[in-house]
This record gives sequence, C-alpha cells and structure tokens, in this order.
Amino acid sequence: MNILRQYPESMSDRDAYRLTKAVSVNKMQSAVGSVITPQKWVEFEDTDTRTGDLQKVLVIEADNELFATVSRTFIEAFDEMVDYFGADVGEIKVIGGKSKAGREFITCEIA
Repeated sequence: MNILRQYPESMSDRDAYRLTKAVSVNKMQSAVGSVITPQKWVEFEDTDTRTGDLQKVLVIEADNELFATVSRTFIEAFDEMVDYFGADVGEIKVIGGKSKAGREFITCEIA
C-alpha cells in the first residue's frame, strides 16, 4: 500500500490506519444522491486481490462514516476538485449514472 494523498496532511498514524484498513466501510455507491462533507480522506494504491494489479482507492470520512471507492470516474472528479479548491473541498454531491454502454458509474461534483 502506498498513500498518494491525504487530508489533513498531518493525519495521525491511527487515522491513516483506520481509513486504509477499516472493515466497517460503506461503498460510495450507497451515498449516491447524497451530499457529504469530507472531514478526512485518504487516496492510496493497493493491490487488487483478484488481478494483482495496482488500483487507486479513495476512502472518505464524512459524518463519522467511512465511504470507499475504486471508481476511476469518481476518483478523477474528486482529484480535480482537490487540485482546484484544495484538500478541504467542502460539500460534495455523490452522483450515479449509466454510461452509453449501459454500465453503471458514480462520480461527484461540488454541492
């Protein structure tokens, strides 16, 4: 596991461990249609247990709940917000949709 970015930057080891190793984490898909305010988040690379490939994982703590995703679409949108607004992005809306190919996806936008 390799941590790529996190907020706050001075996150304690305990919080980093909790966000990257939590068992009681919700899929980001469960937050579709909701507005969440990330208090803490960590983006890291981890090995996909099925393929052995590295994948990006984003875990966000909002309202004392953890939400995780490996959705490339969601992570890219979140990264753009962080690059534009800074690590404390404020409220974000979790959006679900269906691609032209019929696959479901999730993404996010500033609320």
